[in-house]
Amino acid sequence: MRIIVADSGPLIALAGLDGLPWPVALWGRVLVPRTVIHECVERAATAGSASILRACEKGVLEVCEDEALADELIALSLDPGEKKAIALALRLEGSLLIDEQRGRRAAAHLRIPHIGTCGTLVLAKRAGLVPQVAPCSTRVHGSGYFLSPQLIQDTLRLAEEI
Repeated sequence: MRIIVADSGPLIALAGLDGLPWPVALWGRVLVPRTVIHECVERAATAGSASILRACEKGVLEVCEDEALADELIALSLDPGEKKAIALALRLEGSLLIDEQRGRRAAAHLRIPHIGTCGTLVLAKRAGLVPQVAPCSTRVHGSGYFLSPQLIQDTLRLAEEI
């Protein structure tokens, strides 16, 4: 069984698609540091917060205690959830589900395999979990979650939809 550690951005985006089970189907276990859960649900108005809490209660998302941060992570200009997700992925030698560019660069520097929301959508299509990526990316983008036009085009190309 493989493990992926999730940051808040992809969880919020996938919750808006009722797609929180997809990472479980793709990777086996989805671990989420407590700080990341707090970021997702600290405001009841956060899109998907109720879905994220239900997924935690059902065990779809496994909430983990926060890891102590190594000096190299403390110095990074990342939000607390990203740092905690990276620290957990490092300790477990797992993959990382993260969208924020600075976090992805840090993961690459630390040699942590990582993927974002759009990559997850492509894999979900390939696994037969969603019929098309385009409607999903449109919904995510329409909800106010930032996806650059270039990222959407690249994603649709990888999904063989353009």
